[in-house]
Amino acid sequence: MARQPGMLVSSLRRSSGRHFLVAWETRIHYLMGLPPVFEVDGLGLADLHKRQEETGVAPDVSGYARAYLRRKEAEAAFCAPPGLDAEAIVPEFVYADHNEKYISTAPNWKRHRVVRKTPQTIFVDRFAYCTGEHMRRGWQAGVIYTAMIERAVFEETGRYYHQTLKAHFVHEPIARARAKALFRPGGRFSEPVLDLPAGDIQWAMGVLGVEAWPVTTGAVKKAFAKAAMLHHPDRGGHARAFIECRAARNLLLSRLSPFPERR
Repeated sequence: MARQPGMLVSSLRRSSGRHFLVAWETRIHYLMGLPPVFEVDGLGLADLHKRQEETGVAPDVSGYARAYLRRKEAEAAFCAPPGLDAEAIVPEFVYADHNEKYISTAPNWKRHRVVRKTPQTIFVDRFAYCTGEHMRRGWQAGVIYTAMIERAVFEETGRYYHQTLKAHFVHEPIARARAKALFRPGGRFSEPVLDLPAGDIQWAMGVLGVEAWPVTTGAVKKAFAKAAMLHHPDRGGHARAFIECRAARNLLLSRLSPFPERR
């Protein structure tokens, strides 16, 4: 797609019968998530044909306009101010060994986020999640391509072979049994990932009991030490609460200092 020259023009016919038209200067701009050159809503069929004559490019019907609208809706939803009960959630993952078909190569285990579930299908992000212990709210707005998994087959057998990606998606218990080292403390998948609320600073302050912002790094570390004494599993606390405290500490420290501290 990126190698194709020219402008990317895409249209979507709404249920009202009117059309939505959007265009990017190049396909690279679309893939990078840059804003389009123009977008027009509520066009009639005659207006759509007129725009086609003006640009000299026929609107594509492969879903680029629909994906763009869904991304805008997700951005609006995730950027909305959080309520008083905002909290971090644990996103769901499926796991895949992308080198499974090659016997001679080492396993290449990756985890893919579950984007959406319907009664028939599970949609997962085709790009593996490879970053740290927490993700920013709004990650769904950046999901462009998803892989579809038949839900009945996956939930019954715990695995599903995706023909296009040439990979077996499996439940976490199966992945744990086949790649125990990755789930041990310090392994790649040893800690659950938190999806932070939209107001992540306010959420982190509430988790650690920090009342004023901005504060010093020492105050953040002191608040974390106090919370860790209360929530650490070795002291009778809950693992989820301790993970939230650690994510809140890391988030606040990253906002206070542009560069990580040396150890």
